[in-house]
Amino acid sequence: YTTLYRSVIAEATGHSALLALPDSAHMRCVVVVEGADGRLRDYPLVNELYPAHAGATSKSYYAFLPDGQRARMFTDRPLARFTSRTVTDLDRLEREFADIRRDGWAFTVGEYDVDVATLAVPVFLRDEPYGSVSVGWHADQHDHDPHEWIDLLREVSRRITLRLTRPVPRRRRPARSG
Repeated sequence: YTTLYRSVIAEATGHSALLALPDSAHMRCVVVVEGADGRLRDYPLVNELYPAHAGATSKSYYAFLPDGQRARMFTDRPLARFTSRTVTDLDRLEREFADIRRDGWAFTVGEYDVDVATLAVPVFLRDEPYGSVSVGWHADQHDHDPHEWIDLLREVSRRITLRLTRPVPRRRRPARSG
């Protein structure tokens, strides 16, 4: 995955690219490739947990869970506020999830980290949500139209899906002589 990210997302955008997988009511960052502008935080993001309700990295995945599964995850659980932009109202969150399902991507600014903008798309395996691919940057330092990178993230998501679902051809070993 690292080669895929490095050659595509981080180089094309100059920003950090993340692959995150679900971990209960969070998304766990499993791969990060930093872009030319450096780290999003002062420490590595690998193994960072992102709450299900805050930020595009999580929302792009949780929006595509079946309604009942998503409802069980958010019912009877207080939603923590990380910044003034964190959505903690379940009705508003469900409306946002509906928009994400309609559009196929999520974009947030400052919901989990102040002044961090994130654009994310889901990764699917056999029509079920598997994880998310995202690009993040410091919104106070860069002003981007996230629409310019939606197709790029979708293509990387498609490639990850293909890599996970297609068998890798085995290389034939040369016959031993002797």
